[in-house]
Amino acid sequence: MFSKISKQALRPIGRLTEAWQTTGAVRRAADTRTAQELKTTLEAYAQTLPEIAKFKKDIKALPMQHQGLVADVAELASSKIFLPTDVNMFEVVGKETVLERLVGDIIIASKKNPDALDCTQEIINNTGSTPAKWILSAMSGGIIKQEKAAKQFAATKEMIPILAEHAFQGGYTADHKGAEYMVDCLKRLLTPEVKPESIKFVTEFSKNSNKFENLEGLHLDEILNTKAPIEKLRANFEVLPQINDMKNISPSGQKIDPTTFLINNVNLY
Repeated sequence: MFSKISKQALRPIGRLTEAWQTTGAVRRAADTRTAQELKTTLEAYAQTLPEIAKFKKDIKALPMQHQGLVADVAELASSKIFLPTDVNMFEVVGKETVLERLVGDIIIASKKNPDALDCTQEIINNTGSTPAKWILSAMSGGIIKQEKAAKQFAATKEMIPILAEHAFQGGYTADHKGAEYMVDCLKRLLTPEVKPESIKFVTEFSKNSNKFENLEGLHLDEILNTKAPIEKLRANFEVLPQINDMKNISPSGQKIDPTTFLINNVNLY
């Protein structure tokens, strides 16, 4: 009486994209999808995205949190906004699409560099859909597989929300300057030669810098590459509030260069 029912098309359970997608910094909650919901979501994407279908068995073997990351990346790639700044993650680079390269990187990094995937998840959780697509596209093709930078990835994770807030001030702009800024900072931070302790110090400084009214911006490269012991930077940082208070009562209004002060405060050397 009835014809055979074809295999039902599955619908992914997304958590990132909205009808009007945010374009700057956001604060997304952690992924709360169950194992079954992730399974359904990834099977749904495998039905429509060759990049997910290609790695189906490998994705199935991933830890649950990394399956969630793949689902997030697939959701971002599938999303589209009708603005000139939209990012096409199906663009072919070499012989693979950006999405294909990225999923392949995640599978390798899951075993060899899981700290990089934690950092990547933080990027998604703290940036809007379009900048996240731009940043992930720029990262595809190798950086998250860089095992030598595992400690740097672990140290940088906590800094991602701070970078995002700084990069995406002022709302939507018809360019990718905020995302470009974040990628530039990530390249500087995620270098094996940079000491993880230096990254942690920059994070600590950034979290507290809004307490000071008279600071110029921090020169990231100089702090990351200084030969000054990290203990001395911390000691100088403890004195900085006193210098800030002195500037408050000074009529000159001169700003403090925190980079020079932190590295070269001769009173503490």
